[in-house]
Amino acid sequence: MIYTYNKFTINIDTSVIQTLSKFEQYNGQNESGGALMGYIARNELKILDCTQPNIFDIHRRYNFIRNIFGHQFIINNKYNISNGKINYIGEWHTHSEINPKPSKTDLKTLMKIRRYKNVKFPVIMIIIGQNKTYWVGININGYIHKCKRYI
Repeated sequence: MIYTYNKFTINIDTSVIQTLSKFEQYNGQNESGGALMGYIARNELKILDCTQPNIFDIHRRYNFIRNIFGHQFIINNKYNISNGKINYIGEWHTHSEINPKPSKTDLKTLMKIRRYKNVKFPVIMIIIGQNKTYWVGININGYIHKCKRYI
């Protein structure tokens, strides 16, 4: 699946889409989420993998808090195995709606990730809705932009 914003292309691997689809939120289920991993080459962000929710995360009906340590271990492992090619590039979580939209908390989080991690590259957030709908946003230099689905 490919999303775009201006000169940036976000290419989400099919295996990642399959994993994310397993966590669609229905019938009062709690939110789920994790981290996105991949690489950036020029203006293409390639999402190759993601972490999945674990028992240390906090899952609520309208809130998900990722436990950094369990997810960070997986990110570090991918980074080491790939000789530094694959790294953290963003976050994902679910919403219980057909057309997901970021909340104020989501937008603040996307801004905070870039500041907190002191990253110089664009940071991605994917919100998984119901029936295979997605909101994909990108934080470029402190500005958040909604990406358009291309394919």
